[in-house]
Amino acid sequence: MPFRFAPMLLAVPFTLFTTGCSYLFMEPPPPQHARLDSFQCRTSKGTPTLDTIVGIGEVLSAIAFIAIARDANGGDEELAAAYAISNGATGVVTLASAVYGFSAASECNDALEALAQRQQQARGRATALEEFRLQREHARARQEAMESNAPTRPALAPFTPPDQAAPSAAPAPGPSVATPPAPATPRTD
Repeated sequence: MPFRFAPMLLAVPFTLFTTGCSYLFMEPPPPQHARLDSFQCRTSKGTPTLDTIVGIGEVLSAIAFIAIARDANGGDEELAAAYAISNGATGVVTLASAVYGFSAASECNDALEALAQRQQQARGRATALEEFRLQREHARARQEAMESNAPTRPALAPFTPPDQAAPSAAPAPGPSVATPPAPATPRTD
């Protein structure tokens, strides 16, 4: 009976394609992610969830094949045992892949949150520096505007107190008040 294990051999390619998806597709953050300005990793938990479902199915089928091998009244114990071993090993590998996938997704989420905080802090520092620079530019522009738009005033004569001022012959500016003529006095000649 050389074809006795043929069904199991046909199941091997399917098992290889459904096992360890997290090992293949999950990308954890790079080891030096704390010093990087940007990086990529996978945060999706879809692949590890698929690995979990397949792994549990494989382990349950291994348990079923063990039960079949024990109760093989007229059945093929060796074939059931081979299936149990194959499915059990596949289930263990797939569940280990799921654990790796969930761990990688969690590490990626943590690393991306830390990156976002570093970037926000850097933006905050840059924003504060930019705000200070803008305030300084506005103050400089205001000063230049005041200097260039200042109305020109005539030069004022230095102030001298009135008691030190030289008497002037010119009448003081202001309204002129007419003085009434002196009353006429009779002439005696």
